[in-house]
Amino acid sequence: MIKNIEIQELVNVEEKSNIIDVREPYELNSGYIEGAKNIPMGILLMDPDNYINKEQTYFIVCASGSRSGRTCMMLQDKGFNVVNVSGGMYSYR
Repeated sequence: MIKNIEIQELVNVEEKSNIIDVREPYELNSGYIEGAKNIPMGILLMDPDNYINKEQTYFIVCASGSRSGRTCMMLQDKGFNVVNVSGGMYSYR
C-alpha cells in the first residue's frame, strides 16, 4: 500500500528537491511547484537509480494523482521510499 498526502502538506517538506513532478514538460505550463524536479514518469521508471536513491523519501506529484500513484507503486516495488501526492496539481491551483 502506498502512502498518500494532500498537496497542501508539501508546504512542510523542507527538501523541495525531493518533490518529483512526473508530468511531461509541456504540462508545466499550467503551473508547477517551485523547487520540484520534473522527471517524466516514463523516464523515471526506465532508470530510477539514475534519479533517486533508496535512502531518501520522495514525494511524487502529477496532474491529478493518478500517474503519481502508479509511479509510486512501481518505485515502491523496487525498494524506493515514495509518497503519492493525492489530488495532484489540480488540487494545488
